[in-house]
Amino acid sequence: MYCRNCGRELEAEANFCPVCGYSVDGTHNRAANSQTAILMNKKSEGMALILSILIAGLGHIYAGKVGDGIVLLALEVALAVGMFVTVMFMGSMVTVIILVALAIITFAVWIYSIVDANRQVKYYNAKLLEDGQPPW
Repeated sequence: MYCRNCGRELEAEANFCPVCGYSVDGTHNRAANSQTAILMNKKSEGMALILSILIAGLGHIYAGKVGDGIVLLALEVALAVGMFVTVMFMGSMVTVIILVALAIITFAVWIYSIVDANRQVKYYNAKLLEDGQPPW
């Protein structure tokens, strides 16, 4: 006997294909396929965390919030350019204050990116498990 889904040879007493999980009698395939789709679409919180730590916005892009990720990434780049320009013209106390303020804002945006990407992935996974469809 062969699997009707993947063509793999099955044992005579098999109820499901050991390779693709297809039900031999075809009765349980819809539920199995939907659960498989949910598990395949689930996002890793750890991956979102690592990506956000490396570069602000990447965790949002991974979670499917591409627009938010691009905005955070662009904001980080703009702040980095601002710090670079400030260092180039450093010479007074005002430039030191501006540099420190830009560094604090950059750090705050980076922390926000990490925390919010984790929150977005948790929300994505919860909605996926709730109704089988991603929220966005």
